[in-house]
Amino acid sequence: MYERTCLTLTRGQHLDMAFEHRLDVSIDEYVAMIDAKSAALIATSAQLGAVVGGIPLDETEPFVSFGRSLGRAFQIRDDILGIWGDPELTGKSAATDIVSRKKSLPVLYGLERSSELVEIYSHEHQGEAELDRAVAILDGVGAREFAADYEARCFRDVDASLDALSVFSGAVVGVLRVLVAGLLGRSV
Repeated sequence: MYERTCLTLTRGQHLDMAFEHRLDVSIDEYVAMIDAKSAALIATSAQLGAVVGGIPLDETEPFVSFGRSLGRAFQIRDDILGIWGDPELTGKSAATDIVSRKKSLPVLYGLERSSELVEIYSHEHQGEAELDRAVAILDGVGAREFAADYEARCFRDVDASLDALSVFSGAVVGVLRVLVAGLLGRSV
């Protein structure tokens, strides 16, 4: 389990970094990448927690499903904050993900809808005016709303996974619901 997760995380991080040099990344590729990063890490953590809690390894798939969905939602929220987050709360300047040419979910959505954004992203160095324009384009095409809707779908999957976990322990599910509620729509 540990080795598989380490290899998966390494692959996901490699994809994330490689995407910075490509303009043709699809949303499906992005989801596969976050599944190999944030989702894999949280899925394995949930699975390990179940095993430590006495659940046989062959019965931990509902925990893995919960963790995968939570990891997706967490990463998408992080993508939103990487562009529109309050620097005072996040600890990083606004639009950091644009500066580093991250292919986050809102950016991919924007790249599919704006040739001007593609042009901005094709430049090696972006000035302040280009960064502002990129954010304005993303706002104009509804990229933030698209990402927030996608995040909400992931949280619905988390909720369904929690319903499946209730057969193991209602108390555990209650604690997990509190955790999930704190992550939904987080600002940091």
